Amino acid sequence: MARLAAAVFAQESDADLQGRAGELFGELALDNVVSVDGDLAAGCAEHAPYNAILIEGAVDAVPAGILDQLADGGRLITIVMENGIGRVTLFRKDGGHLSRRVIFDANAPVLKAFQNPEKFRF
Repeated sequence: MARLAAAVFAQESDADLQGRAGELFGELALDNVVSVDGDLAAGCAEHAPYNAILIEGAVDAVPAGILDQLADGGRLITIVMENGIGRVTLFRKDGGHLSRRVIFDANAPVLKAFQNPEKFRF
């Protein structure tokens, strides 16, 4: 990602992992990558809007607040779980309108920050 973008914000909610990521970015001389601590489901609004957002893992749903952080023409890609099936989905914002397209099926664990609350069952 660092080779493709002018700036990359890598967000992590686990302070230990976030600290280690920052160290590795320095060791690898990735000067355009910043390790950011924060709630994954909230995104990183202070640096928005973004031309591209990658959520590395599956989500039950992409929070509207993250989609709002896309620039016009921006794209977000992640695995969206639909009825137990993971679908790599590309979201695109154009003229304030959001579209989505399923690219292919895939599987990954649903990230804890993006899990829907469990509903009551008998």
